[in-house]
Amino acid sequence: MVRLYAEPADILVLQHCHLIEIPVRAMMRSFAQQFGNLRTCCIIDGYDTLRILKTYRKCGLSPD
Repeated sequence: MVRLYAEPADILVLQHCHLIEIPVRAMMRSFAQQFGNLRTCCIIDGYDTLRILKTYRKCGLSPD
């Protein structure tokens, strides 16, 4: 996460193939809210990834 927030980007995306635990989410939020360096962040876990792939028909499954 330190490397992620060292990047000069306006939006930072953390994606993982499994569940992203609450401590990781809290750390991401605290990094994003650093005084003088507010950043927008997005967290995508495995379930969100599957929903996105299903919606755009990119994983061999059709949307519900």
